[in-house]
Amino acid sequence: PNLDVNNIIWDIFLLSNSDLKKVIRKETTFSDEYKYELLLSPCPKYLWSATATKNGEKIVTFLFDATDIEQGLKVFRKIPYNNLFEIYAMTIAKLLPPLCPIMFQAYLPE
Repeated sequence: PNLDVNNIIWDIFLLSNSDLKKVIRKETTFSDEYKYELLLSPCPKYLWSATATKNGEKIVTFLFDATDIEQGLKVFRKIPYNNLFEIYAMTIAKLLPPLCPIMFQAYLPE
């Protein structure tokens, strides 16, 4: 299968930890176990959320600690919605580790 990464739309906004948890509770694509994991994991009070969508379907959300942007622009957490994109992103990250965009660095092993 092939993933067309053209015309991906990014929705970027600031949200609170409690707003994120409201969004997670309403999400229908996640298993209950994954929702539970996301809801119980520690999270900064404010986050930048960057969600990629294609044809109205979510592909991935990257969360950044909004209180720590100046210290180091690192993805705090990624929330995948599309397995094919996950494979694509891991491949890019492995091929270009020092040059890959910040969001793809979230796919590199720590």
